[in-house]
Amino acid sequence: MKINRIIPTGLSAILVLLFAFGMSPAAAAPCSDYEAKTASVALGGYSPVSYQQKNKAEKGSPRYSVHVHGKTYYFTGLDQERLFLNNPEKYLPAFDGYCAYGLAKDAKFESNPETFKLVGGRTFLFLNDGETNTHELWEAENERDLARAANFNWERMTGEGPLAHYNLPPGSRLGLQGYCPVAYFAVGKAVKGSPEYTEEYRGVTYQFVNADAAKEFRRNPAKYEPAFGGWCATGMMVEQKFPIDPDSFKIVDGRLFLFKKDDTVDALKIWNETDEAEAVGKATAYWNSLLGE
Repeated sequence: MKINRIIPTGLSAILVLLFAFGMSPAAAAPCSDYEAKTASVALGGYSPVSYQQKNKAEKGSPRYSVHVHGKTYYFTGLDQERLFLNNPEKYLPAFDGYCAYGLAKDAKFESNPETFKLVGGRTFLFLNDGETNTHELWEAENERDLARAANFNWERMTGEGPLAHYNLPPGSRLGLQGYCPVAYFAVGKAVKGSPEYTEEYRGVTYQFVNADAAKEFRRNPAKYEPAFGGWCATGMMVEQKFPIDPDSFKIVDGRLFLFKKDDTVDALKIWNETDEAEAVGKATAYWNSLLGE
């Protein structure tokens, strides 16, 4: 992470996006030259440390500033600046400062730095323009579900985080194309699950053939989770993300491996013609590299 201590000039331009339920936020007007020059100052000059340290929105000073990820953050004093430098990821606002409620609804809204909440040790900011306060909307719904949705949508939008690497349909968290992961082990074949029986694991939603299958998954999800995020195992071996045919699979050392199969390639056949231990090692190493492990 590149961090520079600088003292920028000017104040940040606060962009406020208005929205109504069921409607997309309006497009922002072009920034003026003055706004473009001052847009690097984050949080309207409010200190990111004060949210965590004092549970309050507190203006910082250009005298104490740090530049990170292309933005400049102000602090109330040298002690806060040092705290931030020691662990910037702890104090940086979630979702790069965008409205958490907006992200939960799959939209990017600018936030008001004075309207915030600490959620799971992270600073969540909210839109509050005097007419709409999304923090109030957040509190009226299930926080756990909203936070999960916000995290998932942010990872998908930015290509960051583990979920960004999983084999999921665009805009969806449905794993295995809706096929039941337990059925592969229980009956040895691909069987479509039902939206009536679902479980979530690592942010991915799986469907099951019945309540017993869902219960079994809940008891030991790591056993039934498809390997390599649901991508083709042969593809992982050659460091590529290949789509899969849910009917083409193999249980390897107690794990569900899926494979691509179409008119051009039978990836399971290729897999079976390789040294399996070596193939598993290569596929695992590549998948771990995608996750940053």
